[in-house]
Amino acid sequence: MAFNDNELYNADALSEGLGGKPVPTTLAKWRGAGDGPKFVRVGRTPLYRGSDINAWLARRTVSHTIATPAVRQRSRRKTQPS
Repeated sequence: MAFNDNELYNADALSEGLGGKPVPTTLAKWRGAGDGPKFVRVGRTPLYRGSDINAWLARRTVSHTIATPAVRQRSRRKTQPS
């Protein structure tokens, strides 16, 4: 699903727009850890701008699995001497 750059989405709408993954509880964990798409707070409600969701998705686009940063970091840790 393409997200409209000028709209705001709550965690349920974001999850639904991505086919149910990540679930809203995962999004909450990511917010606490500083991961996931950027968000804004309106009162106590976190909302996601469509433009931020689209930018986050673009940053996660890879050509093959070894291109993901987490995989590169894990493989470097395994090969470094103790």
